[in-house]
Amino acid sequence: MLGLRMEELRNWAKMSREQLAKLTGIDPRQIADYELYGVWPEPENVTRMASGLAVQVHELFDFTEGRPRSLLPLDERLAKRRVRSKKPDRA
Repeated sequence: MLGLRMEELRNWAKMSREQLAKLTGIDPRQIADYELYGVWPEPENVTRMASGLAVQVHELFDFTEGRPRSLLPLDERLAKRRVRSKKPDRA
């Protein structure tokens, strides 16, 4: 959920991963790992992400209603992520 929230806030700010990377000093591939693959960021990167997104740290962990929403409902976004993250079985 944290990666989805980071992506949601970044999109709400109309910012690319590369733009956020420049603001935070975090490699854009690492940001993609947080957003797409659920990699948990180091504590200092959580702080940097919040700063780059111009939010308080606790807002990254706000998974409640009444906040900026993406165009797709969360269930649809999670389902798409699961499909993309599945790797084909190798025989």
